[in-house]
Amino acid sequence: MTQMLVGRPRGTVEGESELAGLASPVSRAKQHTARAPSNRAGSAYKALGTPVYSSAVFNFIPKTAMAFYHAVAKDDMATQHRLLKQFFMPYLAIRNKGQGYAVSIVKAGAKLVGHDAGPVRAPLTDLKPAEMEELDALIKALGPQ
Repeated sequence: MTQMLVGRPRGTVEGESELAGLASPVSRAKQHTARAPSNRAGSAYKALGTPVYSSAVFNFIPKTAMAFYHAVAKDDMATQHRLLKQFFMPYLAIRNKGQGYAVSIVKAGAKLVGHDAGPVRAPLTDLKPAEMEELDALIKALGPQ
């Protein structure tokens, strides 16, 4: 794999050059903004040449997800740590309580903000009521999205 990447511009993958012309100006601007390399441990993705951030939480906390993205792009460690402590680590603790909860928790978050996509399909299970309450409290603590 490493040999496949040698000589490629940072942040590209095989086949990307053909698609680069199709990217919107906004996408290109976001990619350019996040490319500055960093030596900080929290910027491991940037060090690997990954220019953007994506997360399923954009479905239910878009303002917070963008704040985290901008904090990573700007090496704003204080904001990164605050959001990790305030939301992402407790979110992961809920997600890690059950098999398949990576899907269940996203659907639960969407439901809590009014975008119900229905229950998960078997063999997955929805979050338990207490876990829904925990997630709801996390989302509400972030404020309007």
